[in-house]
Amino acid sequence: MNDYELKKWLGKGFKKDEIKEWMNNKFTAYEGQQWKHNGFSASEARLWQNECFLPDEAKKWKNKNFDAKSAHLWKNNKFNTFEAEQWENKGFSPIEANEWKKRGFSVDEASGWKNKGYSVNEAFEAKQKGETFSTAKPKKIQTQHNLINKKTIIIASIIAISAIIGITILVLEG
Repeated sequence: MNDYELKKWLGKGFKKDEIKEWMNNKFTAYEGQQWKHNGFSASEARLWQNECFLPDEAKKWKNKNFDAKSAHLWKNNKFNTFEAEQWENKGFSPIEANEWKKRGFSVDEASGWKNKGYSVNEAFEAKQKGETFSTAKPKKIQTQHNLINKKTIIIASIIAISAIIGITILVLEG
């Protein structure tokens, strides 16, 4: 780095030991200043810039505890920081939230339907018929746990039947 370049960086408020990291992350002195002013290290700024964020916008997402990749997914699915935070707090992924939102559901409606075991399509059909999530009957949710319990019962039944048949054969032969 020449003296002119060094003066530009120092003039933007950087210390000599910081400049190399910012330059290694492909920032100009001006860009680095913008990111640093918004509370980012050079490596953090690189992650956010790689996801097409400007410093001010990245700061808003970061302040809501989103990382660069998840913020990018929410933003690409047409959510702002406030909406993304609401949907994520209710357990929705960006793609899933977008499906519910495109069908006209608020985050609370979608959460209510989902908690009762409805898919977005099932909830939409029920809503078209005048049902609401508060009046809809819960659907039986087939969980992995339920499936495992059913398999265990079937296997135990087969073993028990086999044992009874074996004992019966021994008694009859003996």
